[in-house]
Amino acid sequence: MTRLSIRFDLRVPAFAKTTFAGQHRAMLEMVEWADRLRFDAVCLSEHHGDPAGFTSAPLTLAAAVLARTERIHVSIAAALVPLHDPVRLAEQIGTIDCLAPGRLEVVLGAGYRRAEFEMAGVDRRERGRRVEECVAVLRGAFSGEPFSWRGREIAATPPPATPGAPAIFVGGKTVASARRA
Repeated sequence: MTRLSIRFDLRVPAFAKTTFAGQHRAMLEMVEWADRLRFDAVCLSEHHGDPAGFTSAPLTLAAAVLARTERIHVSIAAALVPLHDPVRLAEQIGTIDCLAPGRLEVVLGAGYRRAEFEMAGVDRRERGRRVEECVAVLRGAFSGEPFSWRGREIAATPPPATPGAPAIFVGGKTVASARRA
């Protein structure tokens, strides 16, 4: 089966003749065009602290893309989960799924760029554990029932609209991440 996708990273290098705002507007125009042409998916990734910008808020962009389109799916490949609070991540994914049920999928990644971890004040050596913790939190949050995390009772809202929750994958490029997946 062929899957036709379009991918954006939204970098604006120093030599570019556009702005970040212009780049984002153009992306939304392109995804509307791709939706009309029956592309299957838009792919977004996440990186931080890149001088050219890159996509630092893929969930926000996913919501914008899904609001501007009727059928296209959004794949975030990958969300750098060690840099996120997993409960907030679950709530954002649940909210987006309520807006566009079944049209969002997220690959959970551990990240690799030292600069991103330093910028976020996160110990890079904790990334594998944080991915595993995030998977457990997402499972609890997507159940629609309160669950326990770090000794606290958590009620993540809203629950996803998609039965069974949106598609969540675990990705990576190391032996450890392959085992984790």
